[in-house]
Amino acid sequence: MITKIINYVDFDGENQQEVANFHLSETELARMSVSVDGGMEAYLRKIVEEKDTKKIFDIFEEIVQKSYGRREGKRFNKDPKYLEEFMQTEAYSELCMSLLSDEDEAANFIKGVLPAKISSQIADQIDSETAKLTEK
Repeated sequence: MITKIINYVDFDGENQQEVANFHLSETELARMSVSVDGGMEAYLRKIVEEKDTKKIFDIFEEIVQKSYGRREGKRFNKDPKYLEEFMQTEAYSELCMSLLSDEDEAANFIKGVLPAKISSQIADQIDSETAKLTEK
């Protein structure tokens, strides 16, 4: 799990700060991987090679949306209403844009949402693939 402190300007021009939590379980990660031909790794390589900006944006947005939730004791609650509320704030926009524009931020986010044992196993690979995704 990763906790992000997101600083943003709200609709009234006021500086705001949101604390947001993100996590993907092994099951959720497996579900994402089997949803694309060749698995997630092959899919990411393909969109990087094609320099498909729309797909790159879509994959980051999907990861943010699938991983957002609220920690409630031992549970990580991903009630859809929580995601809907978050997506209706400028904090959501700020987070997505920061992931697209900063490769270190993106790599740290991806590593942070993954289960710890998976993240540590593939940390170098995540850094490499994320750097390719965020190249301008």
